[in-house]
Amino acid sequence: PQYGHLPLILASDRSKMSKRHGAVSLLEYREQGFLPAGILNYLALLGWSAKDDREEYTLAELVEAFDISQVHKSGAVFDVVKFKSVNQRHMRNIPADAFASMLEHDALVHHPKRDAIVRLLQERAQTLGEAKEMLSGELSCLFSDPKPEKSELILKGDIDTTKRHLEALQPLILAFGEDFTTDTAKDALMPYADKEGRAEVLWPLRYALSAKQKSPDPFTLISILGKQESVSRIQDALAILEG
Repeated sequence: PQYGHLPLILASDRSKMSKRHGAVSLLEYREQGFLPAGILNYLALLGWSAKDDREEYTLAELVEAFDISQVHKSGAVFDVVKFKSVNQRHMRNIPADAFASMLEHDALVHHPKRDAIVRLLQERAQTLGEAKEMLSGELSCLFSDPKPEKSELILKGDIDTTKRHLEALQPLILAFGEDFTTDTAKDALMPYADKEGRAEVLWPLRYALSAKQKSPDPFTLISILGKQESVSRIQDALAILEG
């Protein structure tokens, strides 16, 4: 018989991996939203690498590429950051309809801009768990009306200036073409923001659209919400400032 020895998996401090050093069962990773393909891919890279230093593989590609001569002799450090990065690459390969179903979010599945929201999730989230948290947190404004607070709307300026900017932005948004994108929205609104002050213009705009301290940029929000809904939310924010 011929024997081969695979390197030990080490903690970040290069000590032997154990529960004391953050070792986690596969079931826990699955519950966190790591994909089977992402887990398999990353485990294969622990102590082995292809000659071309490639990092993204399907199972079939791993079978084809594996060469025992490329197995490392030293221990392999388990890097959660890299693990998440590998998992995210596999998430980005999932079609929008399948990805939305995996998240078990009915409003997303039936949203008219489902694909755009999925792309946003795949860009920002590294696990399905993180994607679900985003849907119930910073992206919840895409599925229900926001409830902005007056003090937050004027966080970056005074009330009169904030009102002036929100009023000026409405006709600019309504002038967008029917098939506008995030980039065209940015191109149309940024000249005004640059002239008047980015923080004073973009903060109340983003907050009026989302009522969130943390959310996608206003151009992305407008491209998903659409012109009419975006202007309606701006008008609601103006009503709050008048109150």
